[in-house]
Amino acid sequence: MVFLDDVRVPAGSVLGAPDQGFAVLWDILNPERILAAAGGVGSGELVLEIACAYARDRAPFGRPIGANQGIAFPLAKIKAQLELARLMTYKAAWLWDAGRPCGSEANIAKLTAADAAWQAADRAFQTHGGMAYSLEYPVARMFRDARIAKNIPVAEEMVLAHIAQHELNLPKSY
Repeated sequence: MVFLDDVRVPAGSVLGAPDQGFAVLWDILNPERILAAAGGVGSGELVLEIACAYARDRAPFGRPIGANQGIAFPLAKIKAQLELARLMTYKAAWLWDAGRPCGSEANIAKLTAADAAWQAADRAFQTHGGMAYSLEYPVARMFRDARIAKNIPVAEEMVLAHIAQHELNLPKSY
């Protein structure tokens, strides 16, 4: 660990406004959050495809389990959530590429993509039932892996606090 006490920084070397370092940090993390969002969308799509393939192939009583609304509708909802997360990720990336402010968009993209990936993994687990634990399918591993996206590169609570303060104009939480 490194601790810095009573360090003086020349005015010309200060990034952003004095005492506003956290705002600079948020800007630096924008591409990382956009990348995390893209990863969430991609992993969510992969696990959704695995769940759909299983739902198409598994036919214990002569018809695929995916023909049941209880299986098909939740999977369709995940698809819609992933598409919304993808659009927000594209918007955040476009703003970043254009050199425009994109902190809120990057946060919303990261939040929605992480949640969509988590929901997709959870739904895949439910679709596979007990077979989700089988090493024949990657569902259990993907379920575990999907959880990390809610915490990196920034915890979900930090993202929500930023959205509340900057998008909803709510008082800063401490």
